[in-house]
Amino acid sequence: MSSFKISKVVPQDSELHTPNHPEAQQHQDDEESYQESEGDISKKIRFCGSIKFWLILIISLIVTITVLLLVAISLSSFVPSIVEMSQNLRTSEFKEIITFTEQTFREVSIASDSITYQLVKTLDFNNYDEAELLTFQGFKTEWKYHQGLIVTSYIGDNLGRCFGVINWGGQPTLLNITTANQQLYTCHNFDQLDYCNRSSTPDEVLGFFDLSNLVEACDSSPGAQIYTKSYIDATMPQFTFISLLNCLKPSGPVNGGHQFEHYFGFDLSVETVSKFLSKKTKEVSGSKSFIVEIDTSFLVAIDDPAVSLADIEGSNIKRVEYLQLTNPRFSPITTEMVARGMTNLKTVIPKCNSRALFDFNDDYVSMYRLCTESKLDWMIIFAVPKWNYIRSIIISFIASVGGAIIIMGIGLIVSVLVSIKIVKPFYNLIELFESVAHMDLDDLNILSSSFTEVKHLQGQFTQMVGRIKLYRAFIPAHLLSQLEHRNENALEPGDKQKSVSTIRPDKSNRGFGEKQQSSHFSFSKSDHSSSYHSHSHNTSSMKNTSSRRKKYSQNVDMFSLHLVKKKITILCCHLEGLSELLKMSDTTIGSDIIVRMLSDVFDHVNALCRTSGGHVGAFENDCITISYNASSNQDKHQEKAAQGCLFLIEKLNTTKQGKWPSVLGSSHQTKEIMSLLNFRFAILYNEVCCGNIGTNEMKNFAIISSARTNFEIMLETTKRLGLSVVITERLQKAIKGSFNTRLVDEKSLLHEEVYTSPILSDINGNNEYEEMRIYELGENIANNMMDEWMYELQEKERKERWNVNMNQPLIDIVNSK
Repeated sequence: MSSFKISKVVPQDSELHTPNHPEAQQHQDDEESYQESEGDISKKIRFCGSIKFWLILIISLIVTITVLLLVAISLSSFVPSIVEMSQNLRTSEFKEIITFTEQTFREVSIASDSITYQLVKTLDFNNYDEAELLTFQGFKTEWKYHQGLIVTSYIGDNLGRCFGVINWGGQPTLLNITTANQQLYTCHNFDQLDYCNRSSTPDEVLGFFDLSNLVEACDSSPGAQIYTKSYIDATMPQFTFISLLNCLKPSGPVNGGHQFEHYFGFDLSVETVSKFLSKKTKEVSGSKSFIVEIDTSFLVAIDDPAVSLADIEGSNIKRVEYLQLTNPRFSPITTEMVARGMTNLKTVIPKCNSRALFDFNDDYVSMYRLCTESKLDWMIIFAVPKWNYIRSIIISFIASVGGAIIIMGIGLIVSVLVSIKIVKPFYNLIELFESVAHMDLDDLNILSSSFTEVKHLQGQFTQMVGRIKLYRAFIPAHLLSQLEHRNENALEPGDKQKSVSTIRPDKSNRGFGEKQQSSHFSFSKSDHSSSYHSHSHNTSSMKNTSSRRKKYSQNVDMFSLHLVKKKITILCCHLEGLSELLKMSDTTIGSDIIVRMLSDVFDHVNALCRTSGGHVGAFENDCITISYNASSNQDKHQEKAAQGCLFLIEKLNTTKQGKWPSVLGSSHQTKEIMSLLNFRFAILYNEVCCGNIGTNEMKNFAIISSARTNFEIMLETTKRLGLSVVITERLQKAIKGSFNTRLVDEKSLLHEEVYTSPILSDINGNNEYEEMRIYELGENIANNMMDEWMYELQEKERKERWNVNMNQPLIDIVNSK
């Protein structure tokens, strides 16, 4: 029999490369059908026709109709009451300002009268110490009850002199105003003492302060309590004063033609009144308020601290009149007052302590003329936007509608929650079916349900998944990896595929149903131990692969029939002693223990393949094969195979020494069994033919090569020399920069293009063999770099082991000894 060689693989039928071929057209139609059904799953479950939609719609309609009826009834009942309440509120807001202002100035007037009465009865005006003590106590009393309102408490005379206590920058200070200057003495420990604890010399001296307006006021009203016109002094521009004076009638003739001799007074800060207005207007949204001195039309107080009441340039003071307001908040009010001829406030409200309401374009403007016996004549103006009063109606309407919306929202949420509760198990099952369609069978989370029908359906689904998992265990690892991850490795340079053959399937075999055969390694022929799974699974993978095929159009579809000639790396693990172990299965140990031991081996093999991308071949007799760069293209597959082999040796030996003795038990027979079991490895780097072969209904991934025979030759070397792993010279050249190797033997191996076993062929001579050096594989160089200063001796011994007699095989060294 002549040897069978494949030097080139050529397409047997080029028709399948054209889109018009019936087989290719059928494959494309299946893929498009799956993409349409899976890619737009939302169209399958139309929301408008779903159970969830109708549950939400019915509950929402019931809630909406009920709420609308309640809103209509509530609005018709409460709107008239709200209108009346708004009017009362408007009146009370303005009345509060009036009451507070009247009460405040009344309290100050009463306090001034009380202190004046005490002064008249007890004070010797020529005794400055006594005057200082009484004015200090009077100031402290007002500080307690009207802090911020009373600025100064003082006693003055008709000569323009004044002596008292002033709130100077937040610090109570003794004030002595002479005809020449102002002397300020800081009162220390004000809260703890009943007198002014001050120094004998002034702490600050200011210029002359003119008190002529106070003298003139008392001359015009001797023996009376009067409020002066508001004034500002250039030396103290931070204060705008209104003075309350109690003018004392003289007991006898007074020099200078004056009608009084002394007076007691309070200076009230307009800033305090402005702060009060600001506080009140802030409580009413959009409101504005200011106070005008009727006799002078000057602004006395305003709610906006940014609006200046006077313009001061040096010693010149120019007061601001209310009609001169240019602030955008107040100018609409004053402008309309001018337009209506309301420039003379005495004619606007002729009667004292009377109130009037004016309807301006955007505001309701309330005015009150405040007159007192102390000659205080002010106009309090308070403007509130009309919106504030119709707002209550709008707010009530919005509140009703908002409440309706909230109730409807709650109803909608409840309906959604109810519908979700009902349909959630069904959507969960939809997701689970989608996971099963993608062969993702792990960690399937089935939500519990209170519905009997759903529980029954979930039970049936669980049984179905359990059976699919049993079938899935026979699907090749490389196929599962591509179905689940779709990781496409780049081709290694120099290992590009040489040719692709797409083989026309035999149409006569279609009667067996749409099935495909799972793949295993085959050395001289394809393995027939394969499991079938449906063509629907084939089709379900098409969507995930379609986008990748568009990107990598040169790659062969993993389900198409093809052969590729390429270089791959194959690792063979020989379980030495397995035959003797199987003979003991009926006597010494049970078969179940052997199955557990083999399961441990395959756990490590599968773990290696998952991380490194290797393809597990068939378990034939006592050998397991793992191939790299076969079912998928991989970079540096030679190094992956070598590193994986070392990893597998370590894990298997650890399991052998640690776990298996406990499984077998401690006995003499256990030690004997452990001595029989050894793990031998051989790694080849060859050119092979691999791909899917068979028919369209039954496919098998096969690797056609001479590896099986060559592995037997290489494993004989490992057993004879007591080695763990050997590799060929071709692989040694590819990885020599990364791993330690040493030459151990020379063997005649079948040429990589010989695919038939020498036992079954007519191989004559040595033309089909090639001399190949065999190397032992050592540790990874990169993982064993040591500090030369600490491990110099160990490093030297390691190098001697792997580098001595590199050109002489180990077997020759052993035989020479």
